[in-house]
Amino acid sequence: MHIPEQMMNGAVCPVTAGIAVTGLAIAGYAALKTKKKPSPFLFAAVAAFIFAAQMLNFPIGGGTSGHYLGAAFAAIALGTPFGILAMALIVALQAVVFSDGGLTVLGANIVNMSIVGAGLAGILYSMFFRKNENALSRLSGVFFVSFLSVIAAASLCSFELSISTAGSAGDIFSAMMKPHSLIALAEASATVVFAAVFSGIKLQSNDRMWNKSLIILAAFIMALILSPFASSFPDGLESAAENLGILKESAPLFVTPLSDYTVSGSDKFWAVSLAGAFGILLIMISVLIAGLFFRKTAKAVLKK
Repeated sequence: MHIPEQMMNGAVCPVTAGIAVTGLAIAGYAALKTKKKPSPFLFAAVAAFIFAAQMLNFPIGGGTSGHYLGAAFAAIALGTPFGILAMALIVALQAVVFSDGGLTVLGANIVNMSIVGAGLAGILYSMFFRKNENALSRLSGVFFVSFLSVIAAASLCSFELSISTAGSAGDIFSAMMKPHSLIALAEASATVVFAAVFSGIKLQSNDRMWNKSLIILAAFIMALILSPFASSFPDGLESAAENLGILKESAPLFVTPLSDYTVSGSDKFWAVSLAGAFGILLIMISVLIAGLFFRKTAKAVLKK
């Protein structure tokens, strides 16, 4: 659901950038103030897992593919503010290093996938499901908020595209919902499985409840072994834009080091595998470094 650089223009870009900065500032402040903070290692593990999972495009029919979003999973595993920050980090690194989305539309992508995707899912899960004693009810909540996170992000994306292009709002929404309804079902089902496997269905944003080593192992398996076999079909957004005639090709503002998740000079399998592994290491190193700064800042804030 990463909006490419050439698909959005006008006032939508600066407005969404402003909303993104404001939303991330609020999430950052909430993260500093919250008493239950995930360890940097859990944060890094979850962010790396979501990055790797997003590389695995799967066919959904009609020459279209989908991929895992992971926003609800981030919010459930890390807590809402940290889930928002994790998704923002992933989206930003994807744009800067892998040319997935662009810098001018980075604000829109963060608003859609991080602030709305993770924020809405996290708030709803915390309000209605996290404290439920029944494991089946909690898993049902995971399914519901995961499904809703994709639908909400796709709906907001449709609204932004309708403002930024000459396309009809109704036509864009309809074209986006057809593939993303199927993607949302796959997302919800996968998140239930991931949450149950990695936390033993306790589903709390508690560092001791999550199998961090297993999350990291799964991330590397997806990046090194599974990612080269991902579907090459256009994703739901690209397919909808192509059908509506609003997908325009243009040169990127700059060429990123690992454009399209490939390492130049390697054969096809290793080009994708190595890029995925590098992305995981980059995310983990970034998180662990930022975690040291965050802990010092948190102590200073809490003393006031």
